[in-house]
Order: sequence, then structure tokens, then C-alpha cells
Amino acid sequence: MSILFLTFNTEFHSLVLKPVNDLKNDQGVPLSNRANDTPPYQGVNFLGYHTTIPETRDYHKRIPDGYFDKSFRIISNAGMNIIRYLFTWESYEKNPALFISELKEVSKYADKWGIRVIYSNDQFHISSWLDSSSGYGFPSFLFKSNKNLPYDGGGASGNQTARLWWTDWYDRNIRDMDGNDGWTLQADFLKQVVKVVDGHASTMGYEILNEPQVYNASDWEKIGNYNTYISGELRKLSSKTIIFDRQLPSDIGGPILAFPENMAKMAPNNTTNTVFKTTLFGVPFHCSFAEARLNTAAKTAQLSSSPLWIGEFNVGITATDPFADINQTEINLFIDKFKETKAWGWSYWIWSFRQHPSNIKNYDLASVTENNIKATKYFDYIKNLISNEKDTTTTKDTICPTAPVVKINGTQPGIDYSKSTPDEPILINVNSGISVEGEAYDTGSGIKLVQIRLKGSPYQNVNHESPGDWSKWSSFILATNAKEENELIIKVEDNADNIKYHTIFVKIMKGANRK
Repeated sequence: MSILFLTFNTEFHSLVLKPVNDLKNDQGVPLSNRANDTPPYQGVNFLGYHTTIPETRDYHKRIPDGYFDKSFRIISNAGMNIIRYLFTWESYEKNPALFISELKEVSKYADKWGIRVIYSNDQFHISSWLDSSSGYGFPSFLFKSNKNLPYDGGGASGNQTARLWWTDWYDRNIRDMDGNDGWTLQADFLKQVVKVVDGHASTMGYEILNEPQVYNASDWEKIGNYNTYISGELRKLSSKTIIFDRQLPSDIGGPILAFPENMAKMAPNNTTNTVFKTTLFGVPFHCSFAEARLNTAAKTAQLSSSPLWIGEFNVGITATDPFADINQTEINLFIDKFKETKAWGWSYWIWSFRQHPSNIKNYDLASVTENNIKATKYFDYIKNLISNEKDTTTTKDTICPTAPVVKINGTQPGIDYSKSTPDEPILINVNSGISVEGEAYDTGSGIKLVQIRLKGSPYQNVNHESPGDWSKWSSFILATNAKEENELIIKVEDNADNIKYHTIFVKIMKGANRK
């Protein structure tokens, strides 16, 4: 998720399900066996000043005196016990002394107010070098010697320059002007952070890199190699929690094959004391896409043997819905869903000294002036929830199962079938029928059945790997008399009777050669 207060322009295989790490809370109670479903770590994302200032621009508003002390007091008194503290590599390079000084202040006051801190290595649009108006993250010296990464060349995911950068980064081909390896340089930088804060009781752990971009199915294992290297280097100095991130884009399936089995490949090889961080911008209403994203992330956490942390959540904005807001009922729904997934924790987006545009005021948890720091109503929603929370265990399962399609009629995977519409259907060449392959998963009660049909025809059960294993399913549907304009409907049901329908709009080309 972007820090929107900056200039605002706005081959499948089965994995064995392993038990979650035996992480413990401050009282030594294993988190995987806690007595209730309340996430043990509840808090907010938090913005500092010198730790997030980009190399190519400055903030026009400064934080007031006592910003960390006063802010942490408000957060702690509201019953919250964790913050995700953002920092960027390029901010360190811009002014190392002020960067380190701010880290010392954060850890000092976090100790004072009993708040745990995840120090998060953040990036958005890669770097202010590639996006001078709103990007931040990696330092400029990684770009200056590469003519394919020009200044202001574009860091957004759809830009070819960004694609070149991430490809080279995962292949370990990014170097500084002296030929030094980018991974090694980043590890050395992160070690500087560890040396400053690791000795503090408030330090919970370190997030390797916010939301790496995925362009190809081969990137999953490459990110895993990168996370393995960085976590291995950090382990030389610290035994505290290491967090690895979900990817961008946040699709399910699609051309990058964003399924739990692949997403789990991003985990470091040694998953001891690691946590998987996801984000959720969109209210997880029943059977919604946001809920499916949460279900996908929870399954990924299980497969990677890492507890799930919802490191950012709120209501986002889109081109079709440019205004965002949130209320107490929706906040409560978020947390109810997090409890169902047995989440390790969550942090709301965002406590900042800078104010957001009027269409996303729900991102403002604090109103910060030169002389005063005051929580907003959006912060109070979280405070109210925590104060009314009961330490009870629930056996309910309200999260719908997910059954995305992987292939239709033997085509190579990579088509995002979920984005078909009546105006833009998926073209299917058939002789006698349609073969469909997919997978299904549910992190609650488990899958009961998956059925499929063409519109106007009865449902038929799909074939799957073995009892209880729905990592691959398949079906063949006769289409001899099917209408040309049609709908392929997949119905998936879990053992708690939650039912979700996946509809793919298709155009059947009869008699054509199958591809």
C-alpha cells in the first residue's frame, strides 16, 4: 500500500500443510495455542520523519516536539500493543545521522509505553529516483549506473522500467556504481537498523521488504531466495521475528498464478520465528473479493508454516470508487474475520503527522499540529473495539471457500478468468466439450464439494486429487448443444455450508480446433 500522504497523484504442486511456528507472546504463551481467538498484537502503522523522507524531495511539514512520546502514549492508553514503523533505505542514505537518531527515539519511547515495534523496510514505486513525485524506497546509487533505469523513468508496476528493475533485483543483477551487489548492500543497511534497536525490549522484529512486485510465475521462488538471503544475514545479529510480505498485485490466480502454493514459495527457507504479512484494503463482506484475499493469505500462511499478520488494512480507493470511508461496524467486521483466521495480529493504516486528501480521511488516525496531537474518530473506532473485546473462543466459520480456475481446455495457465465480463468473455474453442482445471481451499471448516456447470445445465461434481485434497480439481463438460454466449459457473461449498459462486463469461466457438 502506498504512503498516500506523499505527493498524492495517485507448474502447480501440492505442499504438505505444516503446523504454525511456536511463537510466544510476552508472557511466554505460545500464540498457536492461545486460549482465545483475539489476535495478540493489535495496533497501527506509524510514520516517522527522517526515516521516511525521500532523497529527491522534502516534507513541508515537520513533526512537533514530543511526537513519539505523545503519540505512543495515546496508542498505548487505547489498549494497542504494536506498531508497524515505516522506514526507507533511501532515507538513511539521505541523512544517516538523523535516520539513526530517530530510530533511537522511537525505540526509547516504545520501551517507555510498552509498545512492540515491527521495523518495516518500505517501498512504493521502488524509489524516488524512478518516481520523483510519489515514489520512495531504494537509494539512488542503485540506479545511476544503469541506463535502463533513468531518473523519473517510472516506478509504477505497469511501467516497463519497473519490470526491468524487479527482474534484475530478483536475479541479483542490481549493483551500485562500484559494482557492489544490491542484496549485500541492502543486508548491510538493515544490519545498521538491527544494531540500533535490537537490544530494546520494544523491538518485535523486522520486515524484509514491503510488497515485492511479481510479473512472472518464476518470480515466486526468486523472491523466496531473496528472503532467504536477507533473513539469513539478519539472523547473524538477531533472533527476533522476521516478516516476509505478500506480493503486488494482490490478484488471486491470474497470469502470475497467485495461488497459496506459489505465494508460500516466498517464505525464507528457515521459517523459525517468521511471520507472513498481508494487507487488506476493502471490507471483507461475506463472499467478497476482499474476503477471498484474506482466505488466500491465511492459506499461504499455513503452507509456509508462518503465522498471519494483517500488516495494513482499511478501505481503499479505486478509479470507480474514488471516495473511501469506514465506520465502526466495518471495523468490527474486519477484526471478526481476522479472529477467524487465528491471525497473529493486525495494524490499521495509518498514524501520520501529515493529513490526507478529503476523499480518504479514513487514513487519518491522528490530527497533528505544532502544539497538539489528537486522535481522530477513526482511531476511536479501533479503541472502542479493543475496549469491548471479549476473550472468548469461537468455532464459527463465516469465510467463504475459494475455487479459482487455472486452465480451460488445456490452455497454458496465465489467463485471469475472474476478470471476464459479458462484454469481454473468454473465447473457448471446442469440439465436444470443455475441460476445466482449478484448485480450491478453505482455512476454516474445509472444502465439502466443488461443482461446475454451464448456464442452463445441471451441476456436476468435479474430480479432485484425493479425499480432503482439493489442491487440484478437474472436470469435463459436454458442450455439444451449448449456446455460443454462455457462463461457466463454479460452485464451492465448505463444511460450514458457506457457498461461493465463481462465474466466468465465455464465448463458445464450436467446431474449432482446440488449443
